[in-house]
Amino acid sequence: MADDKGRRQLGSGLTKFNPSMREKFLSRVEKNDGHVLQSCRDLGITPQAYYAWRKKFPDFANEVDIIRELKLEQMEQEAYRRAVHGWNTPVYYQGVEVGETKNYSDKLLTLLLGTRLGYKTNVDQRHGGIDEAKPIPIEVFDPGKLTQDERDALRNIVSKACQSTDSDID
Repeated sequence: MADDKGRRQLGSGLTKFNPSMREKFLSRVEKNDGHVLQSCRDLGITPQAYYAWRKKFPDFANEVDIIRELKLEQMEQEAYRRAVHGWNTPVYYQGVEVGETKNYSDKLLTLLLGTRLGYKTNVDQRHGGIDEAKPIPIEVFDPGKLTQDERDALRNIVSKACQSTDSDID
């Protein structure tokens, strides 16, 4: 049974959860960087059907959560790279590339430092997974008020903290 937008409906016309649909859904969640609702839309599945599957099939719910956690770790690694190591931007003069500048993201650095210091987000556990993040209000300093020397020192501190944490795991 489909709704007026062509999506399969939950209820008497439940979208069948079978090994094929499971693999399609998990593959789509990975492709969509862990975004479950987009994956539902892509496959024509209602969010209600997805949450019913999570409840009925705990192994499936666990697999979705693992994919989402891995995607979150990848995003955190990219944020770290941009905050600490930066990225190059070409510099042009009269339409000709003459060099490049190194850019850093102070906002990402602030966020990463906050998470390393233990500031986390609340996670809505209504459906047994990571579905909605609500930030805990914290007072955040404005990196724009720091001098360049202070920003460099902070960047070094975060870099060392991340390296020591990573080496502790090895």
